[in-house]
Amino acid sequence: MADKSTPAASPSAAAPNTAVVEYPGQSLGITGLVLAFVLPLVGIVLGVIAYTWSKRAGVANAPARAAVIVGGLILAVGFIVYVAWVIAAGPALFQYMHGGWGMRGF
Repeated sequence: MADKSTPAASPSAAAPNTAVVEYPGQSLGITGLVLAFVLPLVGIVLGVIAYTWSKRAGVANAPARAAVIVGGLILAVGFIVYVAWVIAAGPALFQYMHGGWGMRGF
């Protein structure tokens, strides 16, 4: 006769699998995305590396792609602002250095 005092373990009573699956380049893609806002060139490089690793593994890596896009946009806007500043402030600085405003005797 079977002992009914101990219930049998049912398959549904087992703990669910809560392991997080991490694919190659996931952490590097997130790091690249964060750095893309502060250091765009570094963010682009890390994003490209992470995207390449993920692509080889056959997994899409959205943070890496976003790092490349955001880093590229911020780098392009920064370059445009720099060129505009040189065009706007260059003549004034040249006149200041070589004109009659100041720097007398130099």
